[in-house]
Amino acid sequence: MKTSISPELLANYFAGRATAIQKQSIDEWARDPANWELFYEALARWENQQPQYITDPEAALQRHQARMAKFRSIGAEVSGSTDTVPVLQLATRNQFTRLWWVAASVVLVALAGWLTRPLWQYKQFQTAYGQTERITLPDGSRVVLNANSRLRIPRFGFGEASREVLLTGEASFAVTHTPTDQPFVVHTPSRFSVLVLGTEFTVNTRRQGGRVVLSKGRVKLRYADGQTNRQLLMTPGDEVTLDKRGQVQRQRLAQPEAASAWQQNRYVFTNTTLSEISQLFADNYGLQLQFDEPELANWTVSGSFPASSATELLEVLMEASSLAYTREEDRIRIYKPSN
Repeated sequence: MKTSISPELLANYFAGRATAIQKQSIDEWARDPANWELFYEALARWENQQPQYITDPEAALQRHQARMAKFRSIGAEVSGSTDTVPVLQLATRNQFTRLWWVAASVVLVALAGWLTRPLWQYKQFQTAYGQTERITLPDGSRVVLNANSRLRIPRFGFGEASREVLLTGEASFAVTHTPTDQPFVVHTPSRFSVLVLGTEFTVNTRRQGGRVVLSKGRVKLRYADGQTNRQLLMTPGDEVTLDKRGQVQRQRLAQPEAASAWQQNRYVFTNTTLSEISQLFADNYGLQLQFDEPELANWTVSGSFPASSATELLEVLMEASSLAYTREEDRIRIYKPSN
């Protein structure tokens, strides 16, 4: 009988409580790109509900090294010799008991590490509302992580066997080329991934779908169209958007670098509605824009606006639109000022 993959089963899987058959079923299910969004959403939800699982890998490594040093010292006591050639001796009962407890502790540490594998296996970078972060990956590739976003990279082996990262939110990448032409893959929870060799591009995985803008080089976009996996080769200047149903639209941009202008605290809009801009405020700053009159949401804005904060951006947009606003906590009221 085929196992049904439910949120409860995934939670047991992340916590290490799934049976061998359930683990096999989930592993097979998770290989299908069509299931990635549900998998990563369940993982993020489980992690947020497990504050006790927040780990300090560096401290854990130091504790493990200390245990190993203790283990070696016990071994030296048992051998009773400093010779480099191992000497097999029988341990006394007390020494055997001490060795057993040390070995058992090592096994427990390994078991605990396996159970929390989804957490410690990846190094995570996360930004708050209104914050950006510049990251240099082990292979020399550069990432600028936009506000309210998260990037995970493998803690071990990145750049050796593979170069794969997981992005939630928005980031710009400048990927270095390797002598072995090793691909660089950006996975997302939005039913698509981006495969590159060496290039510059921006990926957005916000809730309204997905968006990839290519500035330099070439990338291959892999996405799920219903139950069918498809690929699309992008060239510089391409903008590809994907909705939640997997529908793809591609268009050419005269200035693809405008998509990543936020790196320089600049926002570029071309006939962008205030409704669309309100989504940016929600995603990047956690603010909700409310319009006194529904027609205001359809007003459009064009231009390049420098802003290093939500307040600065709101001020220049209101001035450009001849509108006014009031703010109460995280709610912004937009209205026409009286003459």
